[in-house]
Amino acid sequence: MRRQSEVELLQRYRRDRQELLRFILTSGIIERIITQPGTVSLDDVDLDLVSVDYVLQCVKKGGALNLSEAVRKYYDDMKFPLMTGSKLGAKYLLVSNPELSGPPPQRRPPPVAVGTPIKSTNLTKTQVSTPTKSTNLPKAHSPLYSTPSQQFSVEEEIDDFEDEDEDEDSIAESVSRRQFNDITDLVLELPTFKSGLSSDDLRETAYEVLLASVGAAGGLILPNKENKKEKKSKFMRKLTGSKSGKHKPQPQRATGLTGLLNTMRVQMQISETMDIRTREGLLSAAAGRVSKRMDTLLVPLELLCSISPVEFSDKRSYLRWQKRQIKVLEEGLLNHPAFGLKASEGMEVEFRALLVKIEEAEGLPSPAGSTQRAEALRALRRVAVELVGRPTRVDVSGEICHWADGYHLNVQLYEKLLCSVFDILDEGNLLEEAEGILELLKSTWRILGITQTVHDMCYTWVLFRQESNNVEGIVTAAMVARRLLADECDGTGVVRRSSTAKMAADAKQIEDYIISSINAAYERALGAANAKSVAEHEHPLRILAEDVKIIAERDATIFTPIFSRWNSQSIAISASLLHSLYGRELKPFLDGVSHFSEDVTSVLPAADILEQCLIELVYSVDEEDELNGCYKQGMSPYQIEAICAPMIMRWINNQVGKIIEWVERAIQQEKWDPLSSQLRHGASIVEIYRIIEETLDQFFNFNLPMRFPQLKGLLTGFDNALKLYSQNVVSQLVDKDILIPPAPILTRYKKDTAMNSFTRKKIADTGSIDESRCSHFNDLSTSKLCVRLNSLHYLLIQLSILEDNSRARWVQTRPRRSSIEEDLESISASSKPVDGFSTIFDGTNEAVNGAIMKICDFTGVKIIFWDMRQQFLYSLYKGSVSEARVETVIHDLDSVLGQLCDIIVHPLRDQVVIALLQASMDGFVRVLLDGGPSRVFSQEDSRMLDEDLQLLKDFFMAGGDGLPHGVVESSLAPVQQITNLYSLGTHTVIKNLMHASEQPVVGSDSTRYGKKSAKDADTLLRVLCHRSDREASKFLKKQYSLPKSAGYEDAPSKESPFSAFAGASSVSDLLKRTTSFHFPADGQRSFRLLKQKIQEATLEFKQGGW
Repeated sequence: MRRQSEVELLQRYRRDRQELLRFILTSGIIERIITQPGTVSLDDVDLDLVSVDYVLQCVKKGGALNLSEAVRKYYDDMKFPLMTGSKLGAKYLLVSNPELSGPPPQRRPPPVAVGTPIKSTNLTKTQVSTPTKSTNLPKAHSPLYSTPSQQFSVEEEIDDFEDEDEDEDSIAESVSRRQFNDITDLVLELPTFKSGLSSDDLRETAYEVLLASVGAAGGLILPNKENKKEKKSKFMRKLTGSKSGKHKPQPQRATGLTGLLNTMRVQMQISETMDIRTREGLLSAAAGRVSKRMDTLLVPLELLCSISPVEFSDKRSYLRWQKRQIKVLEEGLLNHPAFGLKASEGMEVEFRALLVKIEEAEGLPSPAGSTQRAEALRALRRVAVELVGRPTRVDVSGEICHWADGYHLNVQLYEKLLCSVFDILDEGNLLEEAEGILELLKSTWRILGITQTVHDMCYTWVLFRQESNNVEGIVTAAMVARRLLADECDGTGVVRRSSTAKMAADAKQIEDYIISSINAAYERALGAANAKSVAEHEHPLRILAEDVKIIAERDATIFTPIFSRWNSQSIAISASLLHSLYGRELKPFLDGVSHFSEDVTSVLPAADILEQCLIELVYSVDEEDELNGCYKQGMSPYQIEAICAPMIMRWINNQVGKIIEWVERAIQQEKWDPLSSQLRHGASIVEIYRIIEETLDQFFNFNLPMRFPQLKGLLTGFDNALKLYSQNVVSQLVDKDILIPPAPILTRYKKDTAMNSFTRKKIADTGSIDESRCSHFNDLSTSKLCVRLNSLHYLLIQLSILEDNSRARWVQTRPRRSSIEEDLESISASSKPVDGFSTIFDGTNEAVNGAIMKICDFTGVKIIFWDMRQQFLYSLYKGSVSEARVETVIHDLDSVLGQLCDIIVHPLRDQVVIALLQASMDGFVRVLLDGGPSRVFSQEDSRMLDEDLQLLKDFFMAGGDGLPHGVVESSLAPVQQITNLYSLGTHTVIKNLMHASEQPVVGSDSTRYGKKSAKDADTLLRVLCHRSDREASKFLKKQYSLPKSAGYEDAPSKESPFSAFAGASSVSDLLKRTTSFHFPADGQRSFRLLKQKIQEATLEFKQGGW
C-alpha cells in the first residue's frame, strides 16, 4: 500500500508540474521563447525534461527562454542532490494536496560490479513450519519473478540532447526509460531476447503492428495537415507572447477509430512525428503490393525499405530506429521462430550477414553507403521471403510461417498493447475507451497469432499485474473464492458449516498463505544473500539477517493489517517462522565462535538486531490470546548474549592493560609544553583521551547484547588509567618543604661597633641542596607547572564529557533481554541504565583535585622560596626596613604573576594565585621571624611594615580584578597580628612571652609562617630576637644566653646547639625535617635546656623581675 501511494504521489506531482510549466509558457510572462529544433506545438515539448529553476530564472531576469538550454540544465541538475528554496531543502509541496507531499523520489544506484569472490559458505535453503497442528504446507513456487530495477543513465540522456536537430523520437524514448520500479514490475518468465530488445523497443514495435492491422481494414489515414498547420501557428503565437487576434475555441476531441488510435498513441507514449512517419511508411509499402493485405507484410522489413534517413531530424535517431527494426527481424525470423530452421541454415547465415551490411552502410560515405544499403535491403527482402514462405509442417501444404510466429515475441507485443487500457497518469484506473481499445486490438490477432484463449490469458495477466499492489483486494477475493468452494450445501441451500468453523477455516487458510509466502520470500533472500556476499565481500549471514528484517518489517506494515482481519496471530506466525528459519542457518556459525573476528563482529550484531525485532513483533500481539503463548514458546533464543559475555570481558581486560601501558609511555615522553596559544595543556592527556574514546567507540560499535557490569568494568579501567596519570604528574615533583631553606640561628641584638668580618662566625648551610636537585628545580619552571595544571583541568572537563557520553550511548544501546520469555514490562524495566555512572569516576575526581591542589601549593612555594629567594628571603628588610622595602619584591612578583596568568587556564587562575598569596605571606613572616642576624626591627618600623603589608594586599586584589577581598583578608589576618607585635613595647612583649610559656605547647607547620599565631611563645621569642632594643637583648642574654647578632653572619651554625632549633618552631617539626638535615644528639639536649630556661625565666619574672 505504501508503494502504491508513492506512485500516486509521483504521478500527481508530475501532472501538477506539467500544468504549472504550461501556464508559464503560455501566459505571456516570458518575452521570447526559443523553441527546440523539430518542435511544432506545445505537445511536442516534453515538459518533464524542462528545468523549472531555469524557467523561473528567465522569468526573474526578463530574458529569452531557450528550451534546448532548459532541457540541458535539467540533466545537469540531476547530477546534484534535489534542493528547494526552503531551509530544509529536502521536501516539495503539491498544488493539488500539500498534505500528501513528502521527500522527493530517490533513484536507485547502479548495480555494483561483481568483484573477486571471497571465501564464504553459501547458505542453504531451509523451510520450516510454525509450531501449529498443520504440517502439510504447500511449497513456495511461483512462475513469476521481479525484474531488476531499470537503470537510468544521465550521460545517455545528455547525449540524446546534445544535437540541436533532435526530434521527438529521442524525447519519447528518454521519457519511456524513466519507468517506476515497484511491485507491479512483474513479467512472464519467458526466454530472453538474444538481440537485446528492450521494453521500449517492444512498445514501439507493438504500435507499428497495430497500425498495420488497422491499415489492413482500410482505416489507416494520415492526419489533416491543415489542422496541424493551425495548431502550429496557435502554439507559436503563445510562445512568442502575441496577444493579437481573438482566442479561438479548442477543437473537439476526435471520435471513432481516429480518436481510439490517438488515445492509443498517447497511452503508448508515441510521438506524433513517429506516428506520421510509420503511417506513411506502411501506406507506401502497401501501395506497391495491391494484391496483398497490409497485415501480411513483413512490418519491420517494409518500414526499413520505405522510410529513408532523411525523414529523421538527426542521424542518431535514425540509427536507433533502424537498430530496433533489425532486432525485431532477427528475433522473429531467426532466434525464436515458431518452427526450426534446420533446412534453412544457409539462409540464416546469409540473413545475419545482410543485417550486418545494413548497419555498416551507415558508416560509409555517400554514395557508397546508400548503394550498399539499397543492395542489402533487396537481398534481405529475398531471403526474408524465403524464410517466411517455408512450410510450417510437412503434412500441411499451403500453410506458411510469417515473421511474428514466435510465441514469446507475440505475447509480449500483445501485452504492450493491452497495457494501454490503463491510464498512464492514473495507474490502476481503466480508460473510458477501454472497451473500444480491446475491440480494436482484435485486429492484431491475425498478425500476432492471438486466439481468444491466448487473449483471455494475456488480459488476465495484465489485470493481475496491474492490481498486484492491491494486496487487500487479492486476499479478499481469494478468501471469498475459498468460502464459495468450501461451503457444503444441501438441496435446500442451507449452509452446514457453523460460523466458528468458518472463522477457524479462514484463520487456517491465512496461516497457510503466510507460511507459503514467508518461505518463498526467505528462499529468495537466501539466494540473494549468497550472491551478494560474493559481490560485496561480506558474510552471507549478515546480509541474510538484514534482508530477513526487511521482510519482517514489510510484512508487519503491509500485510499484517490485512491478514489480521482473518487471523489475529498473523504477525506472530510470520515472525516466529522467520526466527526459526534464520536460527537454523545461524546455529552452525554460533557453535564455532570462540573469539572476536571480522565475521563474528559482522554477523552477531545483525543476528541480535534481527532477533530483537522479531521478538518485539511477537510480543506486540495481544497476550490474552492463548495461541500467542504457543509462538513465544516455540522461539528458541539464539543465546548471543551468553556467547558474547566472556569474549567481551576478555577484550575489556586486554584493552585496559594497553591503555595503562600507553599512559606510562605518554607521561615519559611528555615535555609539558602547551600545544598552542589556545590549547594550553600537554599532548599526553589528549593522546590518552583519544585512546579512551577509540576504545569506547569499539565497545559500543560491537552492537552486541551487553550488561551494565561489562560497561562498568571498562569505565573502571578508564578510571584507574586516569588516576595513574594524575599520580604520575605529581610524582615528578618534590616535597615543597625541601624548597624552604632552614631557618638561621636565633641571636640577640647587639650593635656592631669594633668586630670586623674576620672575627665573625661563618656557619655552613645545613640545608644545602646538591646540584642535581637544583637542576631539577629549575626544570620545574612556572610555565611547565602551569601546563601540568592545565592538563589536569582538561582531564576533569573531558572526564565529565566521557561520563555523559557513556551514559547517553548506554541508554541508546539498551541492554538486551536476558530471555525472550520476559514480558514487555520486565524488559522495559531491565533496559533502564543502572545508577552507577555518578560514582564510577569518583576516584579520578578525587585524585585529580588533590593533584591540582598539591601542584598549586608547590608552584607558590617554588616561586617565593626558590625563584624569588634572593629578592624576598635574602634582600627584603636586610640592614634596615627603610632601605629595603617591599616595592622591589612586588615589581618582580608582578612579572611572575603576569607570566603565570598568560599560561594558566582561567578556571584555575584564582586557585594558583591564592597559593602564591599564601606563599608570599609565608615568606613575609619568614623575614619577620626568621630573618637572621642581619634583620632587626624597632618599634617605629611597625608603621612601614603595615604599609608594606597593605601594598601586598592591594597587589593581589588588583583594584577588584584580582582575588576576592575576603580571600585576601583571611590570608593577611595572621600576618597583620605578627606585624602588630612590633608596635608593642619590649616590656609588653616579654610579659606576653612569659604568659604564653605557661600554656601547653601545640605543634604547628613550620613551613606555613603565615599560619603562626601572635600569641605563641615561639613567635614572641623570635620577635624579641629581631628587636633592636637593649632591654630585649639584655633579657635574651640573661634568660636564654643567646649569642649577639653582631658576631654572626646570616648562615646558621652547624656547631651551635641552637642551630637545629633555629630551623623549626616545635618538636614535631624538628622530627619531621629529616630530609633537610640531621638532628644532632647535643641538639636535642640543647632544645630541652632552652625549654627549661624559658620556664625558669617565667618563674623568676613573676617572683621578682629581671
